[in-house]
Amino acid sequence: MNKIIQFLLVLLVSCTFFQCGPTAAEQEAAKAKQEAAIAKAEADSLRKAMLDAKQLADEKASSLGLPSKSVREVGKLNPVDEGQRSASFRAFRKDLLEIIKNKDMDGLMNIVDKEVKIDFGSDSGKEAFKKKWKLDTKPQKSLIWQELRNVVELGGTFDNKDQTVFTAPYIFTSFPQGYGDAEYGAITGQGVRVRNEPSRGARQVGQLSYDVVLLLEDPAPITEYIGKERHPWVKIQMPNTNEVAYVYGKYVRTQLDYRASFEKQGDTWKMFYFVAGD
Repeated sequence: MNKIIQFLLVLLVSCTFFQCGPTAAEQEAAKAKQEAAIAKAEADSLRKAMLDAKQLADEKASSLGLPSKSVREVGKLNPVDEGQRSASFRAFRKDLLEIIKNKDMDGLMNIVDKEVKIDFGSDSGKEAFKKKWKLDTKPQKSLIWQELRNVVELGGTFDNKDQTVFTAPYIFTSFPQGYGDAEYGAITGQGVRVRNEPSRGARQVGQLSYDVVLLLEDPAPITEYIGKERHPWVKIQMPNTNEVAYVYGKYVRTQLDYRASFEKQGDTWKMFYFVAGD
């Protein structure tokens, strides 16, 4: 027994003197394992950052560049687009804008509801829609592409909390109270040029940004092509100064102009009305 105790004492002293513990190989393996864990954590963090950046880029790419909440301001109708809040609607709208860009009649008819409303009378349905917009005879020259794009690109709001009905543009859904439907319009851009005559070459008399303006009667409005679009010049009364001026029709809309409403049916969105007037 004494010999065993002596052996254990010698072993204990030896371990203390020579610092018994993990071997050099074991220490290297532990170090390598720790470095691998750190590298994996960094890679996961970078991957997450890249995915977040991609998601943000996708959201920006599908957005119209309009705020998701409107800022209330006296005398103005600031833009709003709640559509970007819904991933399914963002994807649908992106596809719709591509259909419009390509003047894809088949693609358009696929998203038009079978009972689509085209006016406030009895006319409805796909065939009535095609006939009204001459999609059955001259689809490439139809004005539907210009009108629908202008409506869709102006954002809008959801009609319900579950985000299954969306109406555009925001001019129709968000117009401030106290203004007549047909008497007032809203400027739909920032820094929109206002001229003293209904012509692109006329003298500029100011700029307007999202202002609500009084529309003045113009028995024979002058229409002009600018870019690839054709719109009438709109006669208005300048806010604050009461000066008579003109704005190109692309940048001023009323509550009675064309608007569209889209409804989610299952996993797809359908356009169930595209109307103007009251």
